[in-house]
Amino acid sequence: MKVAVYFETPNNSYATQVAQFDEEETYMACLPALGKFAKANGYIVTESMDFEDPKQIEIDNLKAELQYFYSGKK
Repeated sequence: MKVAVYFETPNNSYATQVAQFDEEETYMACLPALGKFAKANGYIVTESMDFEDPKQIEIDNLKAELQYFYSGKK
């Protein structure tokens, strides 16, 4: 799972992505510092989570292996 972190204005008129984490555990460890920094600068922290499908990852990896094999780079 990936977590994208944004700083948004309180009225939701502006948001900018400030970080991306590949695992929720790291994100949760950093969240207090992100929240403190955002508050000090007049923003709120929001996030977007991307749940990757393990089967799709396996398919993508297999496609990459086949492409590598058939490109003659053994």
